[in-house]
Amino acid sequence: MKVLERIVVVGNSTAGITVANKLRTRIAKDDAEVILIAGGNRHYFNDASVFLPINYLQSSYLSAPVKSLLKKSIVHINENIKSIDIENSGVLTEEGHLIRYTYLVLAMDCVPDPDAIPGFKEEARSVDEVQSTISLREDIQNLKQGSIVIGNAPNFKGNQILASDLAILLSKYFREKKLDSKIKIQVFFPEQKIHGSTELFNWVETELKANNIEMIGGFSLASLNVKNRELVSSEGKTIKYDLPVVMPPESLHKSILSSNIPKAENGQIDIDENTLSIKNQEQIYLIGGSLGIPGSQNIYSSLDQAEFVSARIANKISGYMDPGQFKMKIELHPITDDKLAISATVDGDSLLLGKASETDFLLRLYAHSSYFGREIRGFV
Repeated sequence: MKVLERIVVVGNSTAGITVANKLRTRIAKDDAEVILIAGGNRHYFNDASVFLPINYLQSSYLSAPVKSLLKKSIVHINENIKSIDIENSGVLTEEGHLIRYTYLVLAMDCVPDPDAIPGFKEEARSVDEVQSTISLREDIQNLKQGSIVIGNAPNFKGNQILASDLAILLSKYFREKKLDSKIKIQVFFPEQKIHGSTELFNWVETELKANNIEMIGGFSLASLNVKNRELVSSEGKTIKYDLPVVMPPESLHKSILSSNIPKAENGQIDIDENTLSIKNQEQIYLIGGSLGIPGSQNIYSSLDQAEFVSARIANKISGYMDPGQFKMKIELHPITDDKLAISATVDGDSLLLGKASETDFLLRLYAHSSYFGREIRGFV
């Protein structure tokens, strides 16, 4: 009797759900079973959360039941992961179930770590997640004057241009409310780079200036001084605020940090960047937030990683076409004006830009439709 290979995917992130669906499409049920382990019943499309504070979208459009996004033959275990034992090829859930694997794909999103920045919990708002954006919408609607400061905390692993996107949308919003003369908007980034690119940093700065928004680079947020209402950098610089909107610091999922997965000298997971597998461990892959590098949790980067890893595992199990070596690129769709957006690709430090258009803006605004309808289901 033939023994089935078992592929275990951990995480109901973009990367996790997509790779599970693509694996199921590319590998026959007689060759392998695909199991997705993830606690939580709903999946959120956080990339569109910037549209919620100005009522361009309703939050109900930006989530879907996990079960509805998975192909029927995928086994879904709705439990949180507790630990990973690579020596015995097993994953233990918090409910005490041990699931063995032949191949393991870790695809958990990074975990927000607000305690890393004093004052963050008390004061900061965010748009990195759909659920955290609801309270921000109320603050925006009630604000009549003052200073909005928007930026990324160090170690934020998601879409790093959400800050500039939100700033441009809010600039237009307050102009229409005739409050632009009373409300100042500033944007800060921890480095003089965005997604590792100096070119992207300079381009974003130009776009923000065109919208009368000040950009501050190299501001590595260390704390929020609640009493003085100031953001404080690691170098002691300060920015006054009335409403701080900060993408939170993030860390790897605790099950990865506490596992016996090999670590490099800097404490990061020792990953082969050409294969997205752990070095010398070809049966274990990390994608999405589990990679723990800036941009890896970006929606379109996650889709690319899922495409590659599913093809690689399918090649090993059933002879699917070898995908070769992986090369990380960051695909973005920055907003340049209230009704304009542009396609942008970051490849190392270089930046490839399309032409700003209303079509690109509409594609960004309604991206949830194609995302839930095709992309995360593995149809593209």
